[in-house]
Amino acid sequence: GLQYEKDKAMSISGLVLHVLPGKSRLVQTKLERMEGVEIHMSTGDGRLIVTVDVADHQKASDTFTAFQDLDGVLSASLAYSHFGEDAENENQRENAL
Repeated sequence: GLQYEKDKAMSISGLVLHVLPGKSRLVQTKLERMEGVEIHMSTGDGRLIVTVDVADHQKASDTFTAFQDLDGVLSASLAYSHFGEDAENENQRENAL
């Protein structure tokens, strides 16, 4: 996982990417080079299941936009997202109450 700076939010999202037939390997190679992106499954029918684990909302948004710009990606559908503080900061806040 990524190390988050103190008082920074975190963003964890799960997406399904639909890829043109024959472009899956190329897209996977590009995704593997992207910060915070992890490929969990290639379904064999043009779908890739990925997570994006980045430090803030803006980086998440920029990553989602970058998916759409990749040659071979037809669509990127957000399946899950969590925007919040990291666990350490949440515990510090709870303990301060």
